[in-house]
Amino acid sequence: MTPRLPAHLDVTLHRADPAAPPGQITVIRLLALLPADWCCHPDAGTDRLRVRVRPAPAEAAEPLARALAGSTLVYLTVASPLIRLFDTSANRLVRALGIEPVEELQHGATLEELGHIIGESGAQLPEGHVDLLERALAFSERDAAEVMVPRVDGVTVPARARAADLDEIISATGRSRFPVVGAGVDDVVGVVGLEELVPLAPGAAAATRVGEIARPPLLLPSSLPLPEVVLRLQGARETLACVVDEYGGLAGVITTEDLAEELVGEIADEHAPEEEAPAHLDGEGSYLVPGGLHIDEVERLIEHDLPEGDYETLGGLVIHELHRLPLVGHTIALPLPRPVSAHDDDPDMALTLRVSSVQRHVPHTVEVRLHEAGSEQAEEARA
Repeated sequence: MTPRLPAHLDVTLHRADPAAPPGQITVIRLLALLPADWCCHPDAGTDRLRVRVRPAPAEAAEPLARALAGSTLVYLTVASPLIRLFDTSANRLVRALGIEPVEELQHGATLEELGHIIGESGAQLPEGHVDLLERALAFSERDAAEVMVPRVDGVTVPARARAADLDEIISATGRSRFPVVGAGVDDVVGVVGLEELVPLAPGAAAATRVGEIARPPLLLPSSLPLPEVVLRLQGARETLACVVDEYGGLAGVITTEDLAEELVGEIADEHAPEEEAPAHLDGEGSYLVPGGLHIDEVERLIEHDLPEGDYETLGGLVIHELHRLPLVGHTIALPLPRPVSAHDDDPDMALTLRVSSVQRHVPHTVEVRLHEAGSEQAEEARA
């Protein structure tokens, strides 16, 4: 028998910063994408957002409600004067004692608390909804630097290049929009794509410089929170923005597809080059993982939290632990933090990371093995 949700779950979220723009809670509105038995709406005139979860009604709910409607109206008509009398008397009594009565008790919950609620209700939610909700809650806590395509993995087009060359670049990369750079790779002067190329006649494209048809770029700081990134892209009617670091250099690019993938996971694109994905190896909890995979994705893969640190990818974690650039074969035994929900008899877990390949001096692929701390795998990694 499939477990059902409780009658309702009513949680009010308070923004940590009252001065934050409405975009700070934009992500929570994405809960409205869930089926009709979930609803999400802001409290009028407040900085709170109410999420109400209701189970799908039973088939007999409507006939039963109709049958009870008449007797309920009679009861309310007869009892309402007495109820108002008791309410008024109770309010006057507590005011006499110096206590201001409240109409409704609110339960304030942080995003972390709501995350625990979602985790504990995982067995009662449809498959895939827990992951969607957890991604939505994490969305507002991340910034552009964590989601962007780094400059080293992207493609830029010189402003002096011919527009006709864009055909070859688009075919080779599978992308349709590119930053246009001037004197150097950090000198972003525009953005160009199919929209600018299509109107040109073949003869005109051969005689036109990319810089002449490029449109002004949307530049965003790397520290900008993702909800604000969404608002800036919408306001500029753009699907691509250039991310600039604190030194004024081009750090990377971010697109609406990148933002969507933060919520729903990897989106397949038949025109884009196939990207490497984690692959299962022999043995439970063993994977071959791209070094550029974000830490959040690695945690979802192994279903365990990783230690916090100044890194964003699995490759960054390896470099952080080694304190140097790795070589193929370098191995790390990494103790994992104990989950808050762990029982006393649950074993401590560890992660063995072995660099399988290196590209541009950083880990390209890493063998990841989850096991109990103190096991043979951990001892081999230390050796």
